[in-house]
Amino acid sequence: MAFSFLMNMFKPDSNPNKVVEVRPEKYSDRTVVSRHDCMILYGVQEEEYEIVLHRPWNSSNSSFSLFRTPNLLEAEETFAVMKHKIPVLVKISREVSSELLTHHKKITVLPTSNIFSDASFTL
Repeated sequence: MAFSFLMNMFKPDSNPNKVVEVRPEKYSDRTVVSRHDCMILYGVQEEEYEIVLHRPWNSSNSSFSLFRTPNLLEAEETFAVMKHKIPVLVKISREVSSELLTHHKKITVLPTSNIFSDASFTL
């Protein structure tokens, strides 16, 4: 048990919410469970469901794994929260953190306007 704990502690993706840059080709043979805009919930591979943000506007052709779990229900619930909010957050900031939505599932992103710009956003 102690050995397992130590192995998980040093495992790079032991935090299921850690944003990890990935290559889109990695997902070419994966089943798509759900899709919305640039976000996809992929089916099980290595006993893990995965939410990935694909960035077609990025010339580096990279994608980001936002969340990983062996539990389908947890993956679907997290995807339902993220699918409408992460794309807006990405437009606001290049630093995407799924931790924000994991700990604050009821957060809303509201468009507002002000005198300094055409559009701004309130979190």
